[in-house]
Amino acid sequence: MAVATRAVPVHRYHVGETLHMTAGGRDISRAGSACQVTAVLPHETGPLLYRVRSEAESYERVVVEADLTPVE
Repeated sequence: MAVATRAVPVHRYHVGETLHMTAGGRDISRAGSACQVTAVLPHETGPLLYRVRSEAESYERVVVEADLTPVE
């Protein structure tokens, strides 16, 4: 009997990349700004996560991949 395997999601961005982080809405207090990926977090369940440092903030935060876009 064949065992079904689930594909492990692959992170789109890498440590050191500069990206644009979208502003948070009503639930997340966050300004939209450029940020740098400082860590790619292991996938357990749910969306892919990154630790980023924004140019507009003095601390790091965890952000879902859907809130990050490449800087053009």
